[in-house]
Amino acid sequence: MRFAFILLFLAFFNYFTYSDESSNTLVDEITTSSRSNINLVVAIDVSKSMLKSFKALQDYTDQTIIDKVLIDKDYFDCFSFGQYIKQRIEKNVSIPDDIEMLKSGIRNIVPDEDFTDIGLALETLDDMITQKKLPYERTIVFFITDGKNAPPKTSKYYGIDIFETGAFKFYSEVKSGDFKVMLLSIGSDTAASDLSAVLGGEFIEVSSNLSIDDLNEKIRDFTGSIEMSAKLLEETKPLKEGEAYENAVLLTFLSSYAENKNVVINNLDITIDDVDTKSESFPESFDLEPNGKKDLEIKFRIPGDLPDGVHEVKVEIKTKNNIVTKSLQIINFEKIHAEQKQPTAIDFKLDMDSKTAMIIGIIIVIMLVVTGLYLLYMLSIVSVRKRK
Repeated sequence: MRFAFILLFLAFFNYFTYSDESSNTLVDEITTSSRSNINLVVAIDVSKSMLKSFKALQDYTDQTIIDKVLIDKDYFDCFSFGQYIKQRIEKNVSIPDDIEMLKSGIRNIVPDEDFTDIGLALETLDDMITQKKLPYERTIVFFITDGKNAPPKTSKYYGIDIFETGAFKFYSEVKSGDFKVMLLSIGSDTAASDLSAVLGGEFIEVSSNLSIDDLNEKIRDFTGSIEMSAKLLEETKPLKEGEAYENAVLLTFLSSYAENKNVVINNLDITIDDVDTKSESFPESFDLEPNGKKDLEIKFRIPGDLPDGVHEVKVEIKTKNNIVTKSLQIINFEKIHAEQKQPTAIDFKLDMDSKTAMIIGIIIVIMLVVTGLYLLYMLSIVSVRKRK
C-alpha cells in the first residue's frame, strides 16, 4: 500500500512539473536562443534620397539580419519600393547554403527611383498578409523609408489617403495577430510615423548619418516583442435590468526581450459592439524584466440597455512607440437577463440530468438496504447470545 502511494505521488509530481515547464515555452525558447521559424519581411525604400544611408542599411541587413537573425527554414521576403515594386528575395532559406545568395541579393539593390509610392508597398504587404501567403504563424515586418508618401501622378494611390484606418485590410489583422512591425524612419517626419498611427508598428527614428552600430544600438533585440492578451473576467456586480453594471478585463503583457523594457500606455479603449464604455484609470507605465510578465485588471461599464445575447468586446491600447504587439483584442461577451440568475452550488445540484440523479438515488437505496440488513444481522446475533 505504501509503495503504491509513493508511485502515485511521483506520477502527480512529474505531471505538474511537466505542465509548469510547458507553460513557459516562450521563455525557454528565448533564453536558449532557439525559436520557432518565422516569416521575416523587409520592405525598403529605394528612392534616390535614400542614397546617403543605404550602405549602413545594407550592412545591417547583411551582418545582423542575415548573419544573426535568420535561422534555417525561416521564410525571408525582401522587396523594394519607390516608383515600382521589385521583388528581391522570396524563399524559405537554407542556412548556411543560402547566405551568400541572400547577401548578394541585398548588395545588388540600388536606390535610384524618383518617387516614393508608399501605397504600392502597403498593397504588397496587404496581399501578402490577407491572402495568407506567409507560411508561419509569427511574422516580423521591417519597413524602411526616409520620406513622405510621394507617388507619381500615374499611381492609383495618387491623392488617396493611404493612412486612413480602413485603407487596407491588413491594418487590423496586424494589430490583432502575431506580428511584430518595426517602422524605421530615416530622419524625422516620414511616412513611417504616419503608418505607425494606423498600423501600430514600433516606431524607430534614426538620422540619415547612421551606421550599422547606430542600428544595432536602436534595435538590440530584433525578434523580441511584448505581446498583449485580454480575458474578460466574471461580473463584479449582479446585473440589474436597465442599469449599467461593472465588469473587468484582465490584460496580460508577456515580454520575450532579453533586456528590461518600459511600457508607456498612452490610451486604452474598450468598446462593446463599437460603442464606447467608460473604463477606470490605469497605470500609465510599468517596467517589464527580461522575459517578464505583467497583469493589469481594467474595470469598465456595461450599458444596462444592452440587449440579451452575445456581444463583441473590443480592447485596444496605444503605447509609446507602439512597443506592444497584439494591441487589439476581441472577446465575445454574453449578456444574461436579470431574471436569469447565475447558477449557485445548490442550483448546480438541482440541474443535474435525470440519469445522474437516478444513479445516485439507486446507490443511496442500496446503501440503506445494506445498512438495514447489517443492523438486523447484528440484532439477531445479540438475541441469540442472550438466550444462551
